[in-house]
Amino acid sequence: MKIHCNAGTATTRLVRNLPAYGEVWFHPERIANILSLSKVKKYRVTFNSKNGNKFVVQNGDGSTRIFSESKQGLYYYAVKNDKKETDVKTKYTKNENAFNTVEENKKNYSKHDVSRATLARKLQRAIGRPSLQKYIDIVERNLLPNCPVTKQDIITAENIFGPDLGILKGNAVRKKTEQFWIPHTGPIPEIYRKVILAIDIMYINDIPFLITISRNIQFGSAQALPNETYKSIYNALQKIIKVYSHYGFTITHILGDGQFENWTPARYGRV
Repeated sequence: MKIHCNAGTATTRLVRNLPAYGEVWFHPERIANILSLSKVKKYRVTFNSKNGNKFVVQNGDGSTRIFSESKQGLYYYAVKNDKKETDVKTKYTKNENAFNTVEENKKNYSKHDVSRATLARKLQRAIGRPSLQKYIDIVERNLLPNCPVTKQDIITAENIFGPDLGILKGNAVRKKTEQFWIPHTGPIPEIYRKVILAIDIMYINDIPFLITISRNIQFGSAQALPNETYKSIYNALQKIIKVYSHYGFTITHILGDGQFENWTPARYGRV
């Protein structure tokens, strides 16, 4: 797992069993390891700002953990200040099964399965890092033409590499791919309302995408295509044209390479 922040990038291959909580990613050289409140809420969590200003977590074994507020406003649990927890930590550290690395996980599978799992993880990132269930759904519904991986490859990748950190980021900000934004801070000069659009087909892991960019305003877009037929390309173009029209732009010319030389308005309509 790679963790990016304003201090740089940290990489860890360790997964630890946190007593009374469960499995967590772990970095032994960092000052803090973060627990997501949405995950912690599988146990009872109480907070009272007038009585101690603390989060109290009821653990699965009946014990409690108290998260106090720091000077910086973050709530933390100091493991080193808890003798009982420190003893448990030492016990788990000495246990050879306490740390589960990616390399150890790979030993549970054949080289062929590891290779396919690696491909499954690369493909997951290439198509925008969908969640595990959505990724499986995409593959099972055959929404990726000529998909090289199976449901089992995806599950194997999850078992070996664990959750992809980028998915957490994507779930927080990702929108539907059909949505576009053209930011502007004032009236658009009339000269820029007539748009010349350049188009091309690019591939990511054998998946075709229609890439467009407009001259002058330099607005770009990308859409996955089911195939490279002119009908598919035309339908994708129509969506983009509607976006421009919605914001008051008119596409006057579309530029492409020799791949589009057989395009005929009589067959596919005027754009």
